[in-house]
Amino acid sequence: MMVQGIHYRTVWMEGSRIRMINQPLLPHQFEIVDVNNLEELISAINNMTIRGAGAIGAAGGYGIAQAAMQSELKDVIKNIGSAANKLKKTRPTAQNLFTAIDKALLSV
Repeated sequence: MMVQGIHYRTVWMEGSRIRMINQPLLPHQFEIVDVNNLEELISAINNMTIRGAGAIGAAGGYGIAQAAMQSELKDVIKNIGSAANKLKKTRPTAQNLFTAIDKALLSV
């Protein structure tokens, strides 16, 4: 999406923070939402701040990366498994979400 000459993706990561366009505000208002942890991401998916199959899938993949980055080394596997389960429950029929999460888990 191009806003005032700047190209934005719907959802992206900067460091360990997930950023996304607040989609319910479009087309009348443009706002970027910062998601700092798993609970905030789950809320953003549930309240439809992020919507659309591809965007939800990307957010889920980023959520796994974020969970790994925010975990102590000894807890990474447990935490990303827990994050995957919680994220999959946000949209139980969202195949793009499941695919992105599963692919992210394969990279660990």
